[in-house]
Amino acid sequence: MGDFNRESFYQFFIRHCAPTMASLKCANMMSCPDEESYREDLQKISEELNEKGIRIRIISLSKNRMLILVYRPTMLAKRFAESEIQAFLGEYGYADFDVEATLDRLQSRIAADPTNFPHEIGVFLGYPLADIKGFIQHNGKNGLCCGEWKVYHEPEQANKMFAKLKKCRDIYYNLFSNGTRTMWQLTVAA
Repeated sequence: MGDFNRESFYQFFIRHCAPTMASLKCANMMSCPDEESYREDLQKISEELNEKGIRIRIISLSKNRMLILVYRPTMLAKRFAESEIQAFLGEYGYADFDVEATLDRLQSRIAADPTNFPHEIGVFLGYPLADIKGFIQHNGKNGLCCGEWKVYHEPEQANKMFAKLKKCRDIYYNLFSNGTRTMWQLTVAA
């Protein structure tokens, strides 16, 4: 999604993160080149959207690329408060379910083994726990369908969500690209 030669960093950001901006998801992730101009744009976006309840965190740097998590702390806090989520994350060494502490643990797991990406990141991105467990159990194979994530449970519900997320991305991208709405205007307040 997105090509840095044809669209601005802001358009790229919206293409990847519109569902979080719209409060449809607790987080989105994006990867981009680690260049000073992108870091400056990311800082400006962070300052602008912070007041609306969105935080931005670089969770990994490798091979001149940044892996960025755009998230809503209030939504993640609710997710991390669920006992089923805590039990699942506990299997991967998560013990403190404060949002920032949990993100610190995720970041350290990514850094510890960059070639073996931690699949529990699906929890952070708001994927259904049954699908995350299914992905792990089946080694990413034999899914019922695939969109934002691989689906192993309730494909009809997942396909409805995929359509909703795509529509959100398309609307946000078009409104921003044609100058109808600013990033601030597109972002739902927490």
